[in-house]
Amino acid sequence: MMEAGAKGIIIECVNPDTSAAIADAAKEKGAAVFACAITLNSDSVFASGLNDCYDLGESTGKYAKEYFDENFSKNETINMAIISYDEQDMTGSDARIQGFPDQLSDYDIHIVGRQDGQVADKAYTVVFAVDCSEQLVEIMKSDKNILQGTTAQAPYTLGTYAVKTVYDYVVNGVEPAEKDFHADCIQLTRKDLAKVDEWLAIWNENATK
Repeated sequence: MMEAGAKGIIIECVNPDTSAAIADAAKEKGAAVFACAITLNSDSVFASGLNDCYDLGESTGKYAKEYFDENFSKNETINMAIISYDEQDMTGSDARIQGFPDQLSDYDIHIVGRQDGQVADKAYTVVFAVDCSEQLVEIMKSDKNILQGTTAQAPYTLGTYAVKTVYDYVVNGVEPAEKDFHADCIQLTRKDLAKVDEWLAIWNENATK
């Protein structure tokens, strides 16, 4: 990219720490670096647009608390299994996971296992999640009653913000008004399937733009 003369680079990194060298190298060559979707731990980033990982876990945890209040007693031990994405991004994975149980502090939670999503070979009776897709929408709407709720990110919003911010900065010399932009979390649950359908319609519409 630098050899091609890029003056602005948008990075959706795999890992906030290991990808920092990319941002540093780009800035040394004179390019403006924007972090999109995932935090990039580098002082070379001039602005970012993110869905905060803790906030994503917190959003799902808040709905989980409503479910727990309706279905469990605070006097019982509740077994919980965690399917993570530790191998891809331990920092982000930890933040999402921590945001979830922090909302359930009134309950006696026993973590029976934590395994990476790439080897998620076991199904559990009740599931709460982060992120969403067409497949997860179908699971949430299924009569099997497994996926109770998830929190979607806003990739189209973040992508639009990233491109506009970098263009205005590189081409017009305009500093972004908000250098640390955070998109809203989108809570989706079985209790409000109309909102789930609305999210899916917007997702499919954005996918064709």
